[in-house]
Amino acid sequence: MKAVLDVLVLSLALAYEFGFGARFSFHGVGLDLVCVLLCSLSIWQGPAYGAVMGLLAGLIMDGVYGHVGFYAAAYLAVGFLAGLAAEKMRFDRVVMPLLCFTSLYLIKELPALVYLFFADVPISWPLALLKLLGCAAVGAAVFLPLHLALSHLHSWEVIQAPLFRRKRW
Repeated sequence: MKAVLDVLVLSLALAYEFGFGARFSFHGVGLDLVCVLLCSLSIWQGPAYGAVMGLLAGLIMDGVYGHVGFYAAAYLAVGFLAGLAAEKMRFDRVVMPLLCFTSLYLIKELPALVYLFFADVPISWPLALLKLLGCAAVGAAVFLPLHLALSHLHSWEVIQAPLFRRKRW
């Protein structure tokens, strides 16, 4: 039941990205809600779960935006690495998940910056890095409340119950 709820939450994040995500940015600094939720889900559920959810979300974004494997690889890596970090390190409720999200967001955006650098695209690099840090800061500000809300949602006993219970006579 948790997986169904997580797919629903991730679908809402994808709908936000496709509908309002581009409109709610300030000079190129916006929120990557899919990355925020994927990182939180991966921290709670583990690396394999995060990798599968990241791959699914990335394939949907690749299909919509017309890229081949770019978002799928990025979100698969984010989901897997967030789950792996939570599994290998001792996470508290606030600081370590926040550091994990911020570092993984910067790692997710690194291939695009490397591509722009080697393609000799004439951009202002200090401005590009400032926008990247701004996006990471906005994501970190949204990450913590959503991460704590998902922790309460995953601890709710109703969604942990099995769908079909065997009655004992």
